[in-house]
Order: sequence, then C-alpha cells, then structure tokens
Amino acid sequence: MVAAAGIFRFQDGSLLTYKTTAGTQCIDFTKGTATVAFTYGITGGTGFFKNATGTLQVTASGYAVLFDATGHQPVLGVITDGLLTGTIVLPNED
Repeated sequence: MVAAAGIFRFQDGSLLTYKTTAGTQCIDFTKGTATVAFTYGITGGTGFFKNATGTLQVTASGYAVLFDATGHQPVLGVITDGLLTGTIVLPNED
C-alpha cells in the first residue's frame, strides 16, 4: 500500500473518515479472486462522528469484474463478504 483513504457514509448523513495505515492483498490471477486485510486509522468525521478517532480492521474477499486492456491486471473488484471490527472513540462533548 502506498496511500489510501476513504469515507463511510451513514443514513443520518454523518461521515466517518479514515486512512489506511497497513494492509495486504492476495490476488489469485488464475481464478480472479482476492482476499484483503487492512487496518484503518480513523481521522475524524461529521455529525455523530465529529472529531472521532480509533482503529478499524477489515478482512474481506471478492473477485475481479474489470481488467485492463491486456486482460490480465484487475482494475475493479467486488467484495462478496467481509468483516469490519475495531474501536471508534467519540469525544466527550459537555
């Protein structure tokens, strides 16, 4: 991983932002399947998650749905199952 970040959006409009702090992925090019394991460092958010901190761990598997022009390198995949665990720390707003 060089660098990655993202946002979780919730039904009430709150956002939880994160950056990837560690991760691995294993792609089986003959089957077009993959497994991933990432650690996300929470960098903040909006609404309910304003000024949140913490760490999340993600493990998932999926398969490739789009390949580059050579037909060998996947460029887009679908996650078919996964698990997200961790701790979100919300500041005590008095």
